[in-house]
Amino acid sequence: MTMAPRTTSRRASTRPSSPAKRSRSGGSVLKPKGYSMFDGANRSSYRGWFYVPTLDTSRELDSYSHWELVKRARWFYANSGFARRCVNGLAGMIGYLTPRPLTADTAWNDLAMRNFENRAGSAQLCDLAGKHNFYSYQLSLSRNELKDGDILTALTKTENGGAAFLGYEAHQIGNSSTTDQNVWTNGVQIDRYGRHLGYRIINGMGHYDISARDAIYYGDFERLNQPRGITGFAHCINHLHDITEIRRDVKLGIKVANQMGFYRSRPGQKTSSAPSRRMGAGRHLDKANANDADSRVSLEDVFRGGKVADLYDGEEIKTVQDSRPHPNQMSFLDDLVRDMSWGFGVSPEVLWFVGKINGTSNRFLLADAVKWVEQKQQRLADTFCRRYWVYHIACEMKAGRLRQCEDPEWWKVGFIPQTRMTVDRSKDGKLSIDLRKAGMITLSRYYDEQFSEDWKPPTLQWMDELAFIRDGLKERGFTSLAEVQALLGATQMSVKADPAAVSTDDDAPDDEDPDTDPEKSDNEDPTTD
Repeated sequence: MTMAPRTTSRRASTRPSSPAKRSRSGGSVLKPKGYSMFDGANRSSYRGWFYVPTLDTSRELDSYSHWELVKRARWFYANSGFARRCVNGLAGMIGYLTPRPLTADTAWNDLAMRNFENRAGSAQLCDLAGKHNFYSYQLSLSRNELKDGDILTALTKTENGGAAFLGYEAHQIGNSSTTDQNVWTNGVQIDRYGRHLGYRIINGMGHYDISARDAIYYGDFERLNQPRGITGFAHCINHLHDITEIRRDVKLGIKVANQMGFYRSRPGQKTSSAPSRRMGAGRHLDKANANDADSRVSLEDVFRGGKVADLYDGEEIKTVQDSRPHPNQMSFLDDLVRDMSWGFGVSPEVLWFVGKINGTSNRFLLADAVKWVEQKQQRLADTFCRRYWVYHIACEMKAGRLRQCEDPEWWKVGFIPQTRMTVDRSKDGKLSIDLRKAGMITLSRYYDEQFSEDWKPPTLQWMDELAFIRDGLKERGFTSLAEVQALLGATQMSVKADPAAVSTDDDAPDDEDPDTDPEKSDNEDPTTD
């Protein structure tokens, strides 16, 4: 009988191979090298492992991680003073921006600004929820971006056709697990270039979609392919968690130590073999008398005087001296706060340790913070403020409440930030005044930097006040400024007369005046007769 050849089959491994070992479309198999010229890429048994599941920035933050970060950031914002400072303090530093029309139609600029202030300055008119006006909503944008990572503003209209908005927080943007993941990414619909096309709003009743043309998405895209913004606490969630637990444990230890405020001590005796006689405030001290073990003296009686607890020979009452928190622990917590502050982009001295440094270092750190604020303000102007201004003006001109602008570029607008942070207001203010007198800066820039307002209204008000004072003095019989200054006790000022005002025929000098006689010799001594 002929035997069939014996064959041996090896069971195929179901374990997936690593990317480095898999072949690529006809290419050779890639094998990892033992060492790299760049030591940062080498593995070491003395260091932990790095887990980077993907380098695709559009997929590095999955829905689960996104919502976990948002939930934890909100918890710390509700329970940590430093977290609230990171959000509210930085949002306050960014502040709000005030629009200023820049069209060639100056009369229309005034009308447009007055119309915008009347409507966008009212929370009841511009916000469908009736909570924020145009300026306070900017602070809400900054707070939600720092805390949640992003916020969506839907552009809508009131019943009379006026511009209005409605805000949606980060947790309202999303999609269910049954939604096509190739179309929606964590509530955002994007095209092949990464541009936002629409947003899905979820609620208890279901969901509805908003086109990107009808909404303003506000978030910080640190990476080019990032579909949504990430909370500012992403780098320091664990730090905040550790700080919260350390402070909780230290407080608990202090409270327990205060409850065990007094204890008996016998020199040379081990604590484990000695009877437990710890006592706290308000409790009874054991009268350790061998002859009368049942008699007791309360601690209140001891403090009132006249009675002392009996002790064994060699025993004494001591007070618990708690050394918590240790200075090294507090220094470690400060180091964690420093790391968190720089993660937000500002120095801890500006954000938390206010007043710890001064002089040149303080000015440098403040200048660095001002640069950070200016970048945030520029993004706020480009992303939200300019677009809402154009939308508001277009709605008002369409409704007929604002006439058409004669300048075809009616959308041109600038924005004035709030007063810049400074550590020496008097010195910076004097420098601005000197630059303004020298003509090196315009009046518009001077008012923008010093007062955060348009230069025209205060300038017109100043001229009206001068005219009012002049007319009031004339009505009351004052003939010159020197007379007013003399009454006020001020030094008289020499005021040059206007040549056009003194060259009239009525004020011409008489011929008999020797000082003005044209025939008088120039070489004649005026002091001689």
